[in-house]
Amino acid sequence: MEKFSRVYSIVFTFKTFENGKLSEKIKEVRVDYPLTVEFAIGRSVSYFTNNANVVIYGLDENKRRELGKDKYNLKKYIRMEIYAGYDKKVWLVYRGSVTECYSYRQGGETEFRTIISSSDAAIEMLADIQSRSFSESTDMSTRINNIASNLVELKLGVISPYIVFPEKTERGSIFTGTALDMLSQIADIDGEEGTENVMNIDLGRVNFLQQYKDVIKKYGILKVDDSTGLLGTPIRRESILSIQTLFEPAANINQLCYVDVKSLKLRGYFKIMSVSHDGVISGAKCGTLTTTLDLYLGFQAFNEL
Repeated sequence: MEKFSRVYSIVFTFKTFENGKLSEKIKEVRVDYPLTVEFAIGRSVSYFTNNANVVIYGLDENKRRELGKDKYNLKKYIRMEIYAGYDKKVWLVYRGSVTECYSYRQGGETEFRTIISSSDAAIEMLADIQSRSFSESTDMSTRINNIASNLVELKLGVISPYIVFPEKTERGSIFTGTALDMLSQIADIDGEEGTENVMNIDLGRVNFLQQYKDVIKKYGILKVDDSTGLLGTPIRRESILSIQTLFEPAANINQLCYVDVKSLKLRGYFKIMSVSHDGVISGAKCGTLTTTLDLYLGFQAFNEL
């Protein structure tokens, strides 16, 4: 893929959030290239939510008014999806809900800046508190599917068949909290020693995986080498390799990555543990946009799910 002519499209979907439920879509607002956009996106396999901070320059008055959101206004719900790439090929690089949005014009400037903060699980944390009880004979997959049906906006993603949950557990018979809380309680149940079960959230999906063994097959294999825009020298810290490249919109957490840096005699398959995109896409001014990957070097073959 030639890394020229960066483009983007941001899609905002409006709903209302009342009594723990989301309404049907009310309207949709789009912001497209060539308006100047700065963004900082962080996605990780850890349970902590993924966040995005976006600055849009020169947005028209109507869209500024529509997107405006006070962080204490819990009724107004805006989902934000960021698609970005090169020329006509774009990927979904972030999906979450807007927690706050405001616009201002800085002294000496003629155009407004629209500042957006977003989290991919914020709405789930505001959902109603519930409880679920299961007999000890109920398998974990059934429990997960039952609880996930009560998620507000997120959907259930991949459940690894390699996770070994205990067959019977007194701790697992009763769960309390939001649907997301209850799913995290299941994820914290100790399975077979060494498997390190984990729940993570990404692009609107909740996944249950073995942290250091499972990769999601549908993402394919991301190749990183000297010809794909590698920047600087990769940094190795024990089993984690940190790499910075020119903007790589095809990168996803839980994806298999093949690294081949001939100058360092570095070659092998890694699992992407975190993806960060930082920089500018603009049709009016120059600016850099980079992607930072934290990769885990598996000491045995990964499971492709």
